[in-house]
Amino acid sequence: MEIIPCYFYGLSNTPLSQFESFRIPDGKGNWYTSSPKAHNVYVENQNKKIW
Repeated sequence: MEIIPCYFYGLSNTPLSQFESFRIPDGKGNWYTSSPKAHNVYVENQNKKIW
């Protein structure tokens, strides 16, 4: 298991819905915005198109 520090950044608007977004370190001294739930929904929808 890998634990990455993060903090809540707000909601991300996508064509599908709003999802929580977080800021995580980018390894260069800055922060990267991440939305794991939005990414999972995107991947699930792409899989449905393929299968």
